Amino acid sequence: MIDFLSSRLNMVFDMLPKEASSRKRVIDVGSDHGLFSLACLQTFDDVFCVCTDIHELPAKRTQQCLEENGYGLRVEVHNVDGLEGITLIPGDTIVMSGLGGNNIIHILHEVIPRTPIEVLKSVTFVLQPQKTFDGVRRFLTRNGFDIEDEVTCVDSKLHYFCIRSVFSGNAHELSSKDAFYGPILCKKFSQGNKDVRVYFDYLNKKYSYKSRSNNELRSLMEKEGLL
Repeated sequence: MIDFLSSRLNMVFDMLPKEASSRKRVIDVGSDHGLFSLACLQTFDDVFCVCTDIHELPAKRTQQCLEENGYGLRVEVHNVDGLEGITLIPGDTIVMSGLGGNNIIHILHEVIPRTPIEVLKSVTFVLQPQKTFDGVRRFLTRNGFDIEDEVTCVDSKLHYFCIRSVFSGNAHELSSKDAFYGPILCKKFSQGNKDVRVYFDYLNKKYSYKSRSNNELRSLMEKEGLL
């Protein structure tokens, strides 16, 4: 555990690929304070970080943080929207944490068409959306991405989850349950994972309220006996 990262960011950090060759370059989208990239630079000797933030002040804050810690030569900081102007290269890991689900979808929608398929297949996406969970999962699978893993955590009494995804080119549809709860998380729930059980209890309460205006969600919860 990285002591200067929150529990949420530690969860995201732990989802980075284990193979060093798959994280030669970590692209931190929405870098804010730069602490996530600092953790990467301190932990992995050969990693290079590309940080982007749509707002000028956070971009400057990231630059200052990483330069003051001696990593100015191993980082690029861009004041841009998402991945605008960033060309992906083989082995990249793209991290989007703390962004809205629709924002993540917008960024992915922009970068996919301009990235060669062979490059896209070598890139790992680590995504921690704040909302629109079902939309993010459906966008991924409908556009040929596989969901490799999903994890959850509680940070300051708030519940979060994170997805690691890779492009395979095999587009497929998710069931309503897998879209709203997560295909990997559902498997972990059935295996008795305590963290996931706590997370699902939270989702059930959250979705019970949302189901009043969402017919698909209401139908799902009625089928599962949650309403």
